[in-house]
Amino acid sequence: MIAGHVAPWQARIVTDRARDLSREDCAVIDEPAAAALIGLSWGRAQREVDRLILLADPHLAMRKIEDAAAFREVRVSRIDRGHVDVWARLGAADGVALDTALDRIADALPAGDRSTVGQRRARGLGLLARNALGVAALPEQLPLGPPETFDHLRAEVTDHLPDSSRGVRRPRSVELVVHLAGRADPYSGEVNLASTAELDRYGHVLTNQLAELLRGCRVKVQPILDVARAEPQDGYRVPTWMGRVLEAQMPYDMFPYATTPARRCQWDHTVAYDHERQRGAGQTRLGNLAPLGQRSHRVKTHGGWLVEQPEQGVLHWVSPLGYRYTVTGNGTTAHPQHVTADSPATQL
Repeated sequence: MIAGHVAPWQARIVTDRARDLSREDCAVIDEPAAAALIGLSWGRAQREVDRLILLADPHLAMRKIEDAAAFREVRVSRIDRGHVDVWARLGAADGVALDTALDRIADALPAGDRSTVGQRRARGLGLLARNALGVAALPEQLPLGPPETFDHLRAEVTDHLPDSSRGVRRPRSVELVVHLAGRADPYSGEVNLASTAELDRYGHVLTNQLAELLRGCRVKVQPILDVARAEPQDGYRVPTWMGRVLEAQMPYDMFPYATTPARRCQWDHTVAYDHERQRGAGQTRLGNLAPLGQRSHRVKTHGGWLVEQPEQGVLHWVSPLGYRYTVTGNGTTAHPQHVTADSPATQL
């Protein structure tokens, strides 16, 4: 902050989040937190700071999680213009489950009235409530679970109500991606997992929270393949296995300061794919691919930006005005030197 690289308001927020850590733990996370604030977008930087704080003192983090459970609640406001506001503080597992359920109901509800996803999610929350009370059915094409899903709830809460107009059936598959990192012991071969895990879209949790989060789920382990065995491909499309390797190295859009998760990006060929080249060229390979969101892809193609990938997972960008940026899976570094139109660096 003193050097002018981190805004004071950002430093205040980070300091507030880390206020319960010891001085020693704060010293440990100081440098990586500063690097995150400089090289990442604010949203990504906050998630990285949260991860660092969890790692710094997992026992403190667990105590704070247990203390926070006392403040779980749901509040419904008074009626205002025929609507109410709903505010909730839920456990992580319940929050993820609710979010996923509302997405599924919103997808199943007809959108012929041009309603937005948010409006259909709001309708879905009402349907969930009335379905639990036995006075409304969920969309027929949206089975939320096997028949026993609500049996316990009905026994305790709704025995006095008529049965729902239809049963609930086995669910469709819903994917919740959890990233786990660890280090293999060079002598024993045992893998020591990090004390935190990342949930796509939601942020970081302690690994000992995963049992509750994944309870009742079918877990499928997707190992990251050895990079050395990732053979170049001739086809234009990126194979699924190669996409997993790329996503592990570059989890976000590789345009400067971009925030779109790689899972929602396109796999872009840094050097444009030439459909006329003969087989064996291996144009679809790790060192020639990077995730770019739709907007980033348009900027690269039509916006005058230049890019090269001198080594796998490292992209060098030059803006139309000649400013240079290096982007890796860890964030963006802006270079102070300004590139002129006559500089060889613009001929990427």
